[in-house]
Amino acid sequence: MSCFSCGQTFNGSTNELLQRFKRDYLDNGIERYFYREELNGDVKIFKKDKFKLIYETKIKPNFDKGAEYAHIKEYKAN
Repeated sequence: MSCFSCGQTFNGSTNELLQRFKRDYLDNGIERYFYREELNGDVKIFKKDKFKLIYETKIKPNFDKGAEYAHIKEYKAN
């Protein structure tokens, strides 16, 4: 899988990628959010500077479908 926010190839699960980005936040302060547009949808990740655009166009219009989002600092490994 190619990580669209950093451009590197990543051969792991979504949880492993989120763990990597949480470490990046803790170590380097790089803020990201993760979200899904519908219940049981794919998890997508974006940097903080895109929050308003993604929230207004992807998340907010899909709340009735179960859309949700969180800051990477809120991620807890299963």
